[in-house]
Amino acid sequence: MPSIRIQDKKQGTSGRFLSFDLKDILAVISEPILKSKWRCTKVWCIRVIDGEPMSFRDKRFKLSGEELKDFASKAAQVIDGRFEAKTEGAAKNPWLVIVAFDSTFYEVWSSKSWVIEKLKDRFDDVIDVSGDLTEPVG
Repeated sequence: MPSIRIQDKKQGTSGRFLSFDLKDILAVISEPILKSKWRCTKVWCIRVIDGEPMSFRDKRFKLSGEELKDFASKAAQVIDGRFEAKTEGAAKNPWLVIVAFDSTFYEVWSSKSWVIEKLKDRFDDVIDVSGDLTEPVG
């Protein structure tokens, strides 16, 4: 099954950092993410609430596609997390897995090759990975 590591970075005043986040990956995949049920594990992110950055950590929670899109749009930075998508009534296995690792890179696996191809077209620093996906630190 195809999987990739995305590590596009940009230079900031305090060093190099990722130039994208979970919301950008979801935007590339688009409509299918909204029709999926999401299992989120080991999530750690920074969310801005009432103008103040706040750390959010949770070991496990489930969201609809719309809820995940909203969650990602309100996250200033996803530091760690594993996000697994299944379609309604689907088998046990997810069709998409996105892993954020320590604000350093994202790994994406999908049973649908078009997802991987769209992500390769959108991002610049993408490498193919083999074996198991990296587990988030959180």
